[in-house]
Amino acid sequence: MSSNSARRSAVQAITTYKPEASPLNFYDTKPTDIFGCNVFTDKVMRERLPKDVYKALHKTIEFGERMDPGIADTVAAVMKDWVPPTSPISSTP
Repeated sequence: MSSNSARRSAVQAITTYKPEASPLNFYDTKPTDIFGCNVFTDKVMRERLPKDVYKALHKTIEFGERMDPGIADTVAAVMKDWVPPTSPISSTP
């Protein structure tokens, strides 16, 4: 592809671009509705992880203790299950 052809293709791609979702209406949407919505917060961990796994993970996060390798698979599975479908890392289309 010549540089002229590549430039035309790039310009055409830019000028014909259509976003997949409608733009966010910042007048009707509160920042608290979207800020941190894709974060696996302490609240989410407490709700979704088994109590013993949550306590072990919390010790790692808060006190820097070594993470028990036995909880890693559980934490990973819960996080994978939790990922919101709108997240860029979601496996669902």
